[in-house]
Amino acid sequence: MHLVIVDGSGTRIEAIALAVGTNRLRVAIRGNDDAMDLSLAFGQWTSENGEYVEIAAVMTDGQIDMPRVHNALCPKEKAMELGSRLRNSLVSAH
Repeated sequence: MHLVIVDGSGTRIEAIALAVGTNRLRVAIRGNDDAMDLSLAFGQWTSENGEYVEIAAVMTDGQIDMPRVHNALCPKEKAMELGSRLRNSLVSAH
């Protein structure tokens, strides 16, 4: 699974997921010798050095259990909140 991660400065980073857990993600980043661990707390992804990061894109080859991955990357509560915000912004735009 390929990911695009955006760090605190807005830099887009290409990564490959090595392991996906409920609140953890281990990724290999192009050009880095070491893997990076990301953790999810209170709906926010954080790098191992404490920097907030965003998972901007997830790309798969179709062989991955996407509901499980989706729930790990964006918990149900956060997805519902984001969906509600999107619906509200669409309604107010009309």
